[in-house]
Amino acid sequence: MLSHRRQPQAGTRYAMTHDPKSTSRKLDELRAKLDQLRRGGGKAAPAPRSKDLLFTAEDLRRRLEKERVQGQRAAGGEKPGPPEGRVDLVRQRAFQSGGSGSLPHAGPSRSGHVGRGCASEAVKSTGPEGGTTSLGHATSASRTKATALAPIVYGRHLPRREPPKKAAPQVTGPHVVLETAVTGREVVHPRLGKAFLIATDMDSEDQVPEISRELRERFADKTSALLQRVAAQAGAAEFAPADVVFMDLETTGLSSSPLFLVGAMVWERNGLEVRQFLARNYAEEAAAIGCFLDECARHRFLVTFNGKSFDLPYLRMRAAANGIPFEMEPFHFDLLHECRRIWKGVLPNCSLQTLERHVCGRGRSGDIPGMEIPDAYHAFVRTGNAWQMVDILRHNLLDLVTLADLMTRLPAPSE
Repeated sequence: MLSHRRQPQAGTRYAMTHDPKSTSRKLDELRAKLDQLRRGGGKAAPAPRSKDLLFTAEDLRRRLEKERVQGQRAAGGEKPGPPEGRVDLVRQRAFQSGGSGSLPHAGPSRSGHVGRGCASEAVKSTGPEGGTTSLGHATSASRTKATALAPIVYGRHLPRREPPKKAAPQVTGPHVVLETAVTGREVVHPRLGKAFLIATDMDSEDQVPEISRELRERFADKTSALLQRVAAQAGAAEFAPADVVFMDLETTGLSSSPLFLVGAMVWERNGLEVRQFLARNYAEEAAAIGCFLDECARHRFLVTFNGKSFDLPYLRMRAAANGIPFEMEPFHFDLLHECRRIWKGVLPNCSLQTLERHVCGRGRSGDIPGMEIPDAYHAFVRTGNAWQMVDILRHNLLDLVTLADLMTRLPAPSE
């Protein structure tokens, strides 16, 4: 039978046993080499007969000290101390945590001293450059070096710092009820439940009657710049003002978050009318989407601003999340793409409010910023106070008016 010897695994540490006679013999050899170097003025000794490396005087002193400590441990039957560099790591962690520099383990260190509770004893270990470092009585230099280490900023055992909480918007004024603040009515979808509809006749709004007249003239003139741009995408299809529906969404985020307002502006009785389908809580989102899809089914010309990239895909995603069939297939005219082709190199940017200010010549005062709209809606659902919902509805209405105004100001494709 073949006998197999078990091979030691890589990385296994073994405790070495020392013979006092062998240790004494090695010490004598090292002392002889050290004396030879001293007599030679610190120069290297003659080439050895074996492949041993040449040692400097400092290397021999360190090795001599190491052999002496190992001999004392072997004679006293002590267990091996911590591995190389362990004492330095413990010292660094003790200084980082604000300790006194004493070792947290009870075993003996490399110099033979016990670490726990021995802050008064001088515990020495071999440093990374080969010198000795005092741990019990830490010098000012060692403390300065230890405190200069980078602090621990993350750890599973450390408490995590909570991000600063955003201050809730301060309510100024009395409690506002939505049904009394705006002119609207509750609508009931046959399958999806209740929502809130705000219908606004735009003939009473400033400059909107002129926009309605200009828009009607652009559609009546077959050679107008608007119809030339529409024909470049829709071909020979003919459209009338009654076919147009403008759409703008207000959502609670940018990714998979519920939407709460679908604004639509349509042609009604020779003028423009805004119809806003509002979800008064999160449960009414499906009804608001369903009511808008029913309204859009009566039109075949959809106008949006960045709708091809955001509004229409977002509406389709939220309809799928609520189990609503999405059969909306009108001709889609995205004004953002047209405005970029015309004014990209002229204006600072092509955002809707930049175009409104520079192209339409109108500005807004007291408008709620778009980034504050999600928090304002969440506050309305939580408290029922609609003091900011009035601003959101006004913001959505002005966006729709700007879409119609931009359509009347588009130049011909050749210009």
